[in-house]
Amino acid sequence: MTRVFVALIIASTSSTTRAEHVLDFFTGPIVGSGAVVAMGGAFIGLGEGADGHLFQPASLTARVWKSRRSPWDWDLASGSLSQVNKGAATMDQSGIIGRRFSQGGFNLKYLAYGCGAHLVQSDFVLKNKGGKEAKEALIRQRLAALGMGQTRRGGSLHWGVVATLATLSLNKHLPWTEAQNANEIKSPMFTAGQTLVSIDGTGLIAGALWTPLNRPYRIGAKVRTPTLANQPSGTVDTTDISFMPDAVNVPWQIGLGASYQFGPRPFNEQPKVDAPSRLTPAQRRHLLFAADLILTGATQNGLDTVAYLLNERQLSGQYPSISLRVGAESEVIPNRLIVRGGSYYEPCRRSQCVGKWHATGGMDLRFRAHWDLRFGVAVDVAKRYQNAGISLGIWY
Repeated sequence: MTRVFVALIIASTSSTTRAEHVLDFFTGPIVGSGAVVAMGGAFIGLGEGADGHLFQPASLTARVWKSRRSPWDWDLASGSLSQVNKGAATMDQSGIIGRRFSQGGFNLKYLAYGCGAHLVQSDFVLKNKGGKEAKEALIRQRLAALGMGQTRRGGSLHWGVVATLATLSLNKHLPWTEAQNANEIKSPMFTAGQTLVSIDGTGLIAGALWTPLNRPYRIGAKVRTPTLANQPSGTVDTTDISFMPDAVNVPWQIGLGASYQFGPRPFNEQPKVDAPSRLTPAQRRHLLFAADLILTGATQNGLDTVAYLLNERQLSGQYPSISLRVGAESEVIPNRLIVRGGSYYEPCRRSQCVGKWHATGGMDLRFRAHWDLRFGVAVDVAKRYQNAGISLGIWY
């Protein structure tokens, strides 16, 4: 596994392309399930459940306390986040007036092995400042991921690798904002118009998680290779875009994370057949802290994707960027309600701009429907940015 990480780091830090016009595709805000968003994205050093496949692939095989008594285990998670602003007056710094994110993940574990799949769709609606003639555009990203992992050293070391196939389309957007303000909505917010640019690319995400047995802490690492897609297809319409990009690059990323838990709830327990299937309310008490440090690579000859769709040219990703993510959770009502809170720094990839801090929060509520399920809500708030969503998954 060490050799795999070294190879991925070398591949990630190498030059991605020598193309002249490369779109730097960097989403900025945390895009994940409700649990991940509420924790401020701090998941590399936690790595539990189907929520975390793309943040910490070791979650494909790392087991929660409840599943350590059986050779089989499975988990699923789903969720949706959305943001809709009314017009250009409330645009965030990137010109995005609407976002929608939907995702679902499933994993299956047997003994020391695990596998899983994850599907994601992200939509971003953009708008130039101006009146009714201001242009709108839509970015749609679809991502399919398959992964596998293994647990070693008696349950104290976990690793996972996820292969991703991403499809990115840059589209005209059917006018919506003014129709909404005039109560004349003719189409849903996230309806795509003519495709201007379409492109596919593949990548890898690898992660490792150290969970020392009977200790209250974990340490994790993650590497994401760049997803570079060349030879985009599409049609140049000079009234919308002035040139076709040579490539689109999702930059490489390296992250380190750690978590620490206070309280009696099992955290890094030895797998055993006589492990309890249920805990008493007193045994479920816990206070968990997590923190991640993320380094995102540069994009050679990078251009801002949003500016490109608004027919502007602005440099982006000239230098690597750093982000800090922190989060905490506690089960305030035993076996019923978990609350989370966090914060993270969103770096700005464009020239002559500064990043911003986000505040996040959320909760999971247990309910019974054949299985113990959790219904969650999450919010993410920053300057000129508000996002909220719901999620559904397995309670443990």
